[in-house]
Formats: sequence, C-alpha cells, structure tokens
Amino acid sequence: METRRAISFLALAALCALVLFPVAALSAPGSLVPSAERISDAEARLELARLLSISESGRAEALELLQAQLRQSPEDVAARLALAELFARSGRLAEAEEALRALTAKTLAQPETQERIGDAYFSAGRMPEAARHFQSALAGGRPVLRKLAQALAWSGDTNQARPMLEKLLAENPADREVALLVVRLR
Repeated sequence: METRRAISFLALAALCALVLFPVAALSAPGSLVPSAERISDAEARLELARLLSISESGRAEALELLQAQLRQSPEDVAARLALAELFARSGRLAEAEEALRALTAKTLAQPETQERIGDAYFSAGRMPEAARHFQSALAGGRPVLRKLAQALAWSGDTNQARPMLEKLLAENPADREVALLVVRLR
C-alpha cells in the first residue's frame, strides 16, 4: 500500500511539473547528442535517402526524398550528388549524368565532388570513368587510393593498379580484399 502511494505521488508530481513547466519537456538539455553534433532536418532526410538508396527496395522512397529536397533547395549540392549516385546504382546513367550537369564547374572541380562522382560510376560498374574521377579526387587530397586501385583493377588496368594495391597491402597486411586483388593481378 505504501509503495502504491509513493508511485501515485511521483506520477502526480511529474504531471504537475509538465503542466507548470512545459518548456522543460520541450527542450532537449539531456539529449544524448551534443548540440555541436546535431543535424538539421534536411541533413537527416539526406542521410536517410543515402541509406535507403543502398538497397533496391528503398530506392523509390530515396528518390522521393531527394526530389522533394531539390524542389525545396534546387542548389543543394549534397542532395544532387546523392541523386546522381541513386540513379547510377539503379542503372539510370543518363539521369545520373543529367543530375551532375546541373552542378557548377566550381563544385564539379572539388575533390569531394570528384570522389562522389567516382562512387556513382563505381556503383554503376563503369570502372574506367570511376578511376578517372578517383584520380582527380586523390590529386586533390582525398583518401581514395583503395577505391582508385579497385576501379583500375576491375577495369583491367593492371599496370597502374598493381603498385597501388601492393602499397595498400603493405600498409594493412590483414586486408583480405586487397590481398585477393593483388593475387589476381599477378
């Protein structure tokens, strides 16, 4: 009986606190995510679209999210790049290239953009194009040596791929995927 009374009292105190101090319930001072690491709704939708686009079953929903984001913000570079990757993964290469053409020359020249374009071509199985963009990204300081080596190896350019793969294997001897590619190219 005493336990029930204590629980009832705590519940009443919580309700009174919500009625008297609603701001405490609306703010997130005890959030697990530090305020510096919180992301906007647009960023969250973009990340959700990227995750959905990985699986074939989620691509339609990802397409809707990205198109809605671009209707709101036509100049959103991250959404446009994600859309190009989605089209490439879906085998819709003409639409992927069209999405990329909407970007400015300055944006296209950035190493991060070159890496994302390389990822899109890589996803579509177009290894020579992927390698070309990964080379630009690597020249701009992006850590894409592994991607570049894989694209070169899978496109049949063994002379360029082999030294890169051997360097990667020397840096990480436990990397089975790189080891397998090195053996295949010998």
